[in-house]
Amino acid sequence: MASLVIVTRRYWPLVGGQEAMMSSLAKSLTERGHQVTILTAQWSASWPVNIEDGRVTVVRIPQQRRSVWGTWRFMTRIARWIRQHRDEMDGIIISRIGYSAYAALGAINGDGRSIPSVVSAVAETDRELNWLRQNPLAPRIKMRMETAKSIVANSAHGRQMLLNAGFRPAKVHMVPIGIPPCSLVTNASRDAARRDLRAVNSDLALPIQGRLAVTIGPMHRASGLEMLVRAWQKIVRRYEDARLWIIGDGEDRERLSQLKKDLDLQWHVLMPGTFEEVDEVLAAADVYVAAGDDSHCCRPLEAMGVGLPVIAVDGALNRELFGRDGLGSILCGNNEQDLVDAFEQVFADRRQANEMGVFARNRVQQRNTIDGMVMEYERLLVAR
Repeated sequence: MASLVIVTRRYWPLVGGQEAMMSSLAKSLTERGHQVTILTAQWSASWPVNIEDGRVTVVRIPQQRRSVWGTWRFMTRIARWIRQHRDEMDGIIISRIGYSAYAALGAINGDGRSIPSVVSAVAETDRELNWLRQNPLAPRIKMRMETAKSIVANSAHGRQMLLNAGFRPAKVHMVPIGIPPCSLVTNASRDAARRDLRAVNSDLALPIQGRLAVTIGPMHRASGLEMLVRAWQKIVRRYEDARLWIIGDGEDRERLSQLKKDLDLQWHVLMPGTFEEVDEVLAAADVYVAAGDDSHCCRPLEAMGVGLPVIAVDGALNRELFGRDGLGSILCGNNEQDLVDAFEQVFADRRQANEMGVFARNRVQQRNTIDGMVMEYERLLVAR
């Protein structure tokens, strides 16, 4: 059994692909006998500093939002915590290239003892590298990232981006995101999930046989949510019972709220905030939509795992994740009309949509197992 620390600036109750992947990784590592501590940010003073998430210990470090001084203090506190607990650690996994990784990597080695470290670039390789290129401290940060034992991308596209940025091939590895096993959504389980959600929040009530699309993740401009909301206005003209749930929160929330009011979509587009668990949200849906070719591929893969078809904006990452064959997903152009056409294809024939969902589930079960992901991280931590 190893004592492992996972450093991730965002974690539950925040939602998104990164948080979901790190949570699954942590819990699966504990199931394999490891002791896991999550070191994350305390984004609100009301959040407890120490909690137990199942068998995973979570330690929160105070973090001020949108503050250079707050970021510097957060980095300092992360480094201090790691130095204080360094002798208890057998390995460390760090989520994302960035300031947290810079601070953590600077703190793990000392007193002649080297701790195996893996930096996970998650799926946001493009965004992370854009951030790195624009940062005046880029050479220094990149040099620090190179001190990690391994750097992980979760797609071949992401790995190539890291290589193009000058990271050494021997350090860069591709580890596909793993999805925990989950039950197939049926008509009965979909109806039950909708009843349960309606009982918790009456705003989530759906018309009988209503069509529901779901997307989950942080609300920011790169997520393609504005285009999705504008496309939804056209969907509602054809399907009055259609509903779109945008699960999550973020900097773009206020702007999106105003947009749906301007388009008279108050009751057709709902933004109910974050959910502690999204299993029932996925179980209630007819289709999952990934409107941006970016970070949140964990959530659409989870949706595929329960048997939902996925509509995804075409891009290098999404082509790799979801395939071009159209059997379990629809790749559409990055524009409103192509999104509308994709929804029309799913909503017009529910039997075909269900068949797409079965193909999607089979793809995930073959290519994205949680055991495969966890074993690769274990191998990278212990390999010489």
